[in-house]
Amino acid sequence: MITLSLRTSKFIMLLAFLWMLPLYIELDYILTLWLKTVPVHVTGFCRVILVTYAVNTLIMGYSAAVGAYGKVGSYQSVQGTLLVLTFPLTWLAFKLGAPPEYALLSLVAMAVCGDLYCVFWVKKKMNVPVSRWIKDVLLKCLIFVIPSTLVGSVVYIGLESSFWRTLLVFCLTGVSTLSVAWCLAMDQEERRFCLDKIHGILKRLPGSKNGES
Repeated sequence: MITLSLRTSKFIMLLAFLWMLPLYIELDYILTLWLKTVPVHVTGFCRVILVTYAVNTLIMGYSAAVGAYGKVGSYQSVQGTLLVLTFPLTWLAFKLGAPPEYALLSLVAMAVCGDLYCVFWVKKKMNVPVSRWIKDVLLKCLIFVIPSTLVGSVVYIGLESSFWRTLLVFCLTGVSTLSVAWCLAMDQEERRFCLDKIHGILKRLPGSKNGES
């Protein structure tokens, strides 16, 4: 179950990162297309939400394992408390004069705390070393997150804002993320699983030999 949970976390992060990274990079342009006049701070708020979601994906598989284990009353209480702490921390940041975007970083901070608590809870209750989550999820995700972010940033800095730049960012970051994840972040069994799924989808497409039979 733990192996499946770790792989689930990694694949959720991979699939989410495919759209989160280019959206994060080109958020100004996309919001301008959608809203025409973008309200102040909206871009910063959206980016904070994207980062928070990315952090949360790193333990989604573990969260399922926690639910399957049961006896999660104390676990849910701590996670709920961390979520509620977002409000006083945000208020305190505003009180100290922090810009709105920085005040909302409490969301990210509490998400990180929630991730760490989940990982250590699994270690204590299910006897799974923290190092396993670091090695199989966190480091594997960083393998494709860092180079893809660099690729998207280079395109963003090197070209003027336009539809074609946005399209190029989506395409290049997607290709970079998938290729690096395939070569460096997946093991042989995971690659075989992906190929089987792709093959199954292709067989069901209209016009395929198996789909026509």
